[in-house]
Amino acid sequence: MAVDTEEEHLRQLAFLEFNLLRHFNESHLEGLRGAEISAENTVLWDLNGQPLLHRHALIRDDKGVGFIDVGVQRHSLALFQTASRNTWDPDSLIARAETEAKRLLPERSFSAARFVCYSFPRVAVQLLDGEGAEVLMLSVGSWAKVPPARHREAGELISDFERWSFLEEHAQAGGKHIELRIGVLDAFAFGLTDGLRGELFGSVGLSTEILPPSVGYSGGETKCQMYLIPQENDVWCVPASVQMTLRCFNRQFRRQSLVADALLQNGGNPQEADPLQEPTRVADAVAKLSEGSLEITVQPKPQFGDFQKQIEDNGPVLCQISGHMYVVTGYKAITSLTSVLSQTLLVYDPEPPGQGSIGPVSFAPDRYINNYNIHRAATLIAKLRRLKALPLRLFRRLLGQLDELHRS
Repeated sequence: MAVDTEEEHLRQLAFLEFNLLRHFNESHLEGLRGAEISAENTVLWDLNGQPLLHRHALIRDDKGVGFIDVGVQRHSLALFQTASRNTWDPDSLIARAETEAKRLLPERSFSAARFVCYSFPRVAVQLLDGEGAEVLMLSVGSWAKVPPARHREAGELISDFERWSFLEEHAQAGGKHIELRIGVLDAFAFGLTDGLRGELFGSVGLSTEILPPSVGYSGGETKCQMYLIPQENDVWCVPASVQMTLRCFNRQFRRQSLVADALLQNGGNPQEADPLQEPTRVADAVAKLSEGSLEITVQPKPQFGDFQKQIEDNGPVLCQISGHMYVVTGYKAITSLTSVLSQTLLVYDPEPPGQGSIGPVSFAPDRYINNYNIHRAATLIAKLRRLKALPLRLFRRLLGQLDELHRS
């Protein structure tokens, strides 16, 4: 495949994966079929000053219908990252940030603006002075001022709404996985006909031409009805995610503050009680809010098969990544005869505040900290049946102890 630069090579492979997903058009990319990928892109910068993502708007009938993100850092973040049905209009977002900045800092001036992934995948507008120094950073969606970076102790997890550099935190973490994906997609593209290769790499997506018979997919989604519930402010990604998941289990809370109070016990101040730092808070809150009818199993460092099993067995998954939480409701794997071409998770993300987002996120094996797998609590009958499975001598001893307690 002849391309001018490595950057263009990676972009074409990202378009290839995205168009493969669109060919197997399910709810992962609902509403994005037939949309063109804009040739222009917006650079999303890392906090360390390097480009991290290229965001391409998706256009249909001259209207924005979503966007896709393409990674540009080969050692830690490359190829297709995510797609969203949210529209992307960088000019209007920068104008909104400038208006807010003039209100907050009327005495300050700024000469440039750029988009920064200040807490991946969250995005902010960073306003700079004439020397390139930051004047203000405002989170897109809520337009709240992003706090300065704080000192973290070794091993301490990243908190919600915290400024941190993806490239510094995940340097080299995904290198082997990314290089494998590049090699697999390169080999797949090499074996395609010229016409089909052109459609897969193109900006419009596949028409009715059939893929090689060796290409197939598997996938699944949670069987309950999911509703996107955006977080109400910059620090309530956990309450919003729990609220979404509880609604799937027929536990509906119209006020997000009730969920936040159960989780944080302080009105939502992450500096005092952060559920991303203390997994037991999530488990305790779910048990309390469901009146004991639901339980949580915390699963560290989950892999793709773990998401698949939980979704098929129980339903949606509360997923914790660095500094954030969202709900995973589906999975999809596209395969050829010998290789996995793509693995994506369908994510209901409460970010950005007041809007939220639904779309596929490329699976990265080193990115997930904890899965909170929710399942219905065992009934008394089920617990007694479980007791019967114990050795007979132990079961009789337990019954005897219960009888003594009853007599006393």
